[in-house]
Amino acid sequence: MTVDVGDPAPDPNVRDRYGAEVSLSRTWAERPAVLAFLRHFGRAFCREQVVQLRDDRERFEGIGISVALIGLGRPEQASLFCDRRRITFDWPTSPDRSVHRAFGLRRGTLWKVVAVPATP
Repeated sequence: MTVDVGDPAPDPNVRDRYGAEVSLSRTWAERPAVLAFLRHFGRAFCREQVVQLRDDRERFEGIGISVALIGLGRPEQASLFCDRRRITFDWPTSPDRSVHRAFGLRRGTLWKVVAVPATP
């Protein structure tokens, strides 16, 4: 399954910071949300992405948008990761990858990461 522009967002369950199962739609219930999908808490690319989002938080909030990190780890891993980086926005987790699958996100391969498109 893939989600295209204009499609309703899937609404699978996630784990909140306390480990309770909640609906993902709570992240956008009160205002639009940016969902930042992370592979695992602690990967270099994830750290860079999260720090940039953290630094831009005021800009997002200034236009009425919330930010949510959706990681594959357990809530305890997310808590440690976010505490170390002074992240205060929402960070639901999906340890079983169900949220990533619901949005049509797949595991990347090394070839997908390093492949350069052919030039005409």
